[in-house]
Amino acid sequence: MEPWIEISQYRGPLSLISPNDTLRAGVDIYQAVFACLISPKPFAEIVKRKWGFNHAFLYTEAIDRQQLLIEAQHPANDLAQTESADCHTLALRCWHEPGQENLNLVLLGKVCASEPENARHMALEYWHGISTAVPYDYHLAPLTSPDEYRSLSGIELVKSCQTSSSLIEIRRLETTLFTGHSNIYLLGKWQTSERANELLWQAIMDSPKPVLFSVALRPTILLEYERLALAEMDALAGQAKQESSPQSIQLEMDWITRFNAERLQLRRPYLMQCHLAAPSGVSDYFSRIVGSVFTRSKEGEPDAPGYIISHPGTKEQLACWRDKLVWAEPNLDMGDVLDARFARVRYMVGAREANTVFRLPFPPEGGIPGVKFADR
Repeated sequence: MEPWIEISQYRGPLSLISPNDTLRAGVDIYQAVFACLISPKPFAEIVKRKWGFNHAFLYTEAIDRQQLLIEAQHPANDLAQTESADCHTLALRCWHEPGQENLNLVLLGKVCASEPENARHMALEYWHGISTAVPYDYHLAPLTSPDEYRSLSGIELVKSCQTSSSLIEIRRLETTLFTGHSNIYLLGKWQTSERANELLWQAIMDSPKPVLFSVALRPTILLEYERLALAEMDALAGQAKQESSPQSIQLEMDWITRFNAERLQLRRPYLMQCHLAAPSGVSDYFSRIVGSVFTRSKEGEPDAPGYIISHPGTKEQLACWRDKLVWAEPNLDMGDVLDARFARVRYMVGAREANTVFRLPFPPEGGIPGVKFADR
C-alpha cells in the first residue's frame, strides 16, 4: 500500500539553502508530506533474530539499525557544498489523547519540488526508501487516506495550539561566557543513557491532557563561515584555558574545546529540532522530563551543560512555528540567537548524536509498563 500524499503550495523562502533555483525565496514551492504508523514488533518475534549471545545484544543491535536509518537520509558526498535539492526531512512524532488505549507513534516524510506532480512522485520515492530502511524490529503501516492522515498523524493536535505555552521548542543549552577578555559561545550536546527514553513514552501515555512530542531531521552541510566561527570559539577557549580566566568557567572551556572540535569534524551533519505541543499548554514537568532524558550522560562521560526551553514570543511567531511543525519544515527563527553565525549550528548534529533523540522505542520482554503502541 502507498501512503496518502498531502501537498501544499507556498511562496518561499525555505529554511535552507537549495542548489535548485526554482526552490529559492519568492518562488512557488510545493511541499509533499506522507505519514505512517510505526510500532515495535512482539519481543518473541524479535528475539529470534539477535546476533549476539544474550538478550542484552538485542538493544545494541536495534540501536545500530536505527542509526543506519538516520545515516541513510544523508547524501553520499561528504564534501558537497549544496543542500539536497528536494529538502527531504524525516520526523518522528509521538502523541496521545486521554482516553485512548494506545500511544500513536508516527513517522513523517517530507520533500519539496517546483511542481506538484514532481513533489508527489518524489514523496512516493522517499516513502519506498523509508520503508526499506526502517529496522525490521518495527512494523510500518502507511496512512492511506486524507481522513486517516489527519486523524492519526497528530497534525490536528498541532493546529489546535493557539497560545505561546501550547507549543515549545527544546534545545541544547546555548549561552555565551565572558572570560575576562572575550565572549565565547557555548553549545550543549544531546546525549542519553541506554533506556532513559522509556520515561518519555510513559510520560506521554500518562499525560492527563493531549500532548505531542516531535523530533525532525534534515540533512545539511557545514558552511565555511560556520566552520570559521567554530574554529574561532575553539581557539578562544584554548586561549582562555592558558590565561587567568575565572576558575568557575574552566570546566566550560574544556567542554567547548572538546565539542567544538567534534562539530568541526562532522562529515554528514543534520539539522535536528525537538518540539512539544499541547493545546491546553505544555506542563513544566513534561518539558523537564524531555530535557533531562536527552541531556543525560552515560557513566564515565561528562555531564552535558543542559538544555533550554523556547516559546514563540508573538502570535505571528506562534503561527509560523505551528505551520512549520505541521509541514515538518525546520524553523530557523533568529529571534533569540546569541550569535548569528550559529543560527544553524545550534541545531546541527552528527548521526550518533541524532540517534540519541531520534530513537524509536525498544521495549524489553515485559514491555514498557502502561505503554502500548498503536498498530494495524
